[in-house]
Amino acid sequence: MATVWTVTTTQQTLVFGTLAYTFNKQMTFGVGMMPNVCIRSCRGLFLFSSTDRTMAEDGLRGGFTNGVFLTGEAFPRFRYTWLMGK
Repeated sequence: MATVWTVTTTQQTLVFGTLAYTFNKQMTFGVGMMPNVCIRSCRGLFLFSSTDRTMAEDGLRGGFTNGVFLTGEAFPRFRYTWLMGK
């Protein structure tokens, strides 16, 4: 997966990617960019958050790093992510 992220007001553009292989639903191995431990909106759809939530999340926002990761569903309704970042 490759992602292009841009902020037009500051003319910043970032291109990053992830390469992953899914063995089964219990384990996916990958390399690439992943978010550090932080709040949920760094992953997935967060475009429809209210203004107050976005302001609060900005103060608690984590960063991103590159590394290797494992993710999956170890047991029903128990998902995990392990990341060893640079």
